Amino acid sequence: MKNKEKKKRAPNLTEERIAGILFIIDRWSEGRLTWDALINAIECSTQVVYTRQALANHQLIQEAYVKKNESLAQGPSAKKNIGTVELDDALLIIETQRAEIARLKKAESLFLEQFARWAANAHMQGIDYRRLDSPLDAVDRDSSLVHKRSLKSVA
Repeated sequence: MKNKEKKKRAPNLTEERIAGILFIIDRWSEGRLTWDALINAIECSTQVVYTRQALANHQLIQEAYVKKNESLAQGPSAKKNIGTVELDDALLIIETQRAEIARLKKAESLFLEQFARWAANAHMQGIDYRRLDSPLDAVDRDSSLVHKRSLKSVA
């Protein structure tokens, strides 16, 4: 029997990790973007391997992936090597920022739609603005620590 190494689970996709992946997608200029190519680029950048399913389950990543493939299918937006290295770098930065702006505008639109949906649902449930905007109750974190200590002493 071979000694099989157990694969380590990739860390959860936090907002920071998702932002890094979106940055990789926005800067993509190496031809066709595939899930395998994206996974390899993420691994080179972060030394973490995610599955296609894990990436595609996040709406922002999925939408950025589709949008980038659509823009790549339309052809390059700027000519390559049209000037100095600095000019080419500046054009790449501009293209990346345009992609990020378009993605953020789409996300904002989705959040506004979600807010309108939540407002309508709250209104139908009879929840008014004052109740929705009231501050959250303070969390007593010390009581949970005391509870955990008492559970350890019982065990």
